[in-house]
Amino acid sequence: MSWLKKIFKGSSSTISQGDHQEKIGDNDDGVCNEPTNSRPRERPDHAIALSLSEEELKKQICTGTESNVDEDEKLARALQKRLNTKSRPPKRRETPRICAGCENEIGHDRFIRLMGALWHTKCVNCYACGQPLIGNSIYRYEDRPYHESCCRNLYHPKCDVCKEFVPTKTNGEPDYMELPIWKFKSCPSHEDDGTHRCFSCSRSEPHGENYSRLDDRVMICLECLDSSIMDVDECQPLYQDIQKFFKGLNMEVDKEIPLRLVESGVLSKGYPLPKIVLGLCREKKQTVESPKFKRPKISILILKGLPRIVAGLILAHEMMHGWLRLNGCPHGKLDPYVEEGISVVMSYMWLENEMMSGTDSYVASPSSSSSSNPYIKGPRSQFERKLGEFWKCKMENQVCPIYGDGFRMGYAAVLKYGLKSVLEHMKSEGSFPR
Repeated sequence: MSWLKKIFKGSSSTISQGDHQEKIGDNDDGVCNEPTNSRPRERPDHAIALSLSEEELKKQICTGTESNVDEDEKLARALQKRLNTKSRPPKRRETPRICAGCENEIGHDRFIRLMGALWHTKCVNCYACGQPLIGNSIYRYEDRPYHESCCRNLYHPKCDVCKEFVPTKTNGEPDYMELPIWKFKSCPSHEDDGTHRCFSCSRSEPHGENYSRLDDRVMICLECLDSSIMDVDECQPLYQDIQKFFKGLNMEVDKEIPLRLVESGVLSKGYPLPKIVLGLCREKKQTVESPKFKRPKISILILKGLPRIVAGLILAHEMMHGWLRLNGCPHGKLDPYVEEGISVVMSYMWLENEMMSGTDSYVASPSSSSSSNPYIKGPRSQFERKLGEFWKCKMENQVCPIYGDGFRMGYAAVLKYGLKSVLEHMKSEGSFPR
């Protein structure tokens, strides 16, 4: 594992005995050299210095004024004084050595140099399990010593599908797929080994769990299933909320657009497999007369079983297509980048508004029936908030040119000029203003 550094193998080590006069070796990782405790020997230059001092003293005595003192006695005293002051080298003050493990002074204890620091041998223990490391291979992670197995268990990622350690690349780095927001990790092999994936949150089915099958192509995880909308009656409160959202933007839809919840086969007809379409705004050829212009007969279809937060953003997207049709932009008039881009913008804006609206949300009522309102106000769950964040991130980072680049161009235009000006420019010029 290149992200782990194997720094020391204890079986080939030697341990040093501490001493304050020891000279520490230069190696960053390894064992210090054995210290010496012998006294320093007198150097030749020191003896020469003493001889020269004696000659100087003789000259000083010969020129002195104290004639009544014996010359030999004065010479002996001077030499003795000089020897007393110069024969002993000054004592050096040693910096105390601190153990990186216990942070106490090492003193004369046995120690080892490891990871650029000094350690008591008794302090070289695995940071995870606390067991001694001397005599074992030592692995370093974030400047802490570990057994290889302990470090792997703590820091090497595990697959959330098969629960095994993810494989490694040729350079030793972990190799896995990770979903944003969820932090869901999976081995690359699960991408094409038949592992089921939730069509709503995109998480793969962990071993030992059973996703629900909505139809022959669509699987859904149990958490997404908790808030899924299965029929039109359940969807009506959400549909009315989105109509109010459009009205708040001065984009009221003055015509009731029929809504249907259908299986994936109906929506994906004509699209290449295994594409799963989540919603459509369908326009029929026949029209009805209007005082201003012929208004198309349109309907909205969305996939049955979508969780509420996902059903809402798909409804907002398809309702934008419907608004364009009802306001003089028939299918084909606008470039796909423009029409799909502004539809994703409306979906994104609704989701932002929904996530910022506090804790109120619709949750299923256990006492509801098909003849009454199937939703009541209640706190938004942590899962629903994460699901909303996941879809925001998904729209922001969409790589498809039409839906991704179209959204980013449209959203930038709305931020710069405002939604009303962008829509007017689209109707007159067929493009986003720059």
